[in-house]
Amino acid sequence: MGATKAGAETALKQKLQDRARTNQSGTLTAMHKVSHLIDLWEKKFEERVANGKRSPTSLDTYRRVIKNHIRPAFAELRIGEATTQRIDTAITKIKSRAGVPTAKTCRAVLSG
Repeated sequence: MGATKAGAETALKQKLQDRARTNQSGTLTAMHKVSHLIDLWEKKFEERVANGKRSPTSLDTYRRVIKNHIRPAFAELRIGEATTQRIDTAITKIKSRAGVPTAKTCRAVLSG
């Protein structure tokens, strides 16, 4: 919004620049790809396994569903595009292709 057409265009351009900018602290933005988010989550889970807080078997299971189901469905989406509706649709497709247990595991990974 702006008082004039030029003002509105300037405000829009500024918002788009801010949205695309990543800060130096490593914080994710809506413009990052989901694949980057998955990589960070997997690294964090590995740390929990190393600290004895999570099971290595869980890590293996999660890596399998990430490779076979989550990455193919979501990796190229930007975080801001991964809406509840898109995720729910993908989980429903996974459920019909791979079964309820796999869909539940995918949902657990995505919730993490």
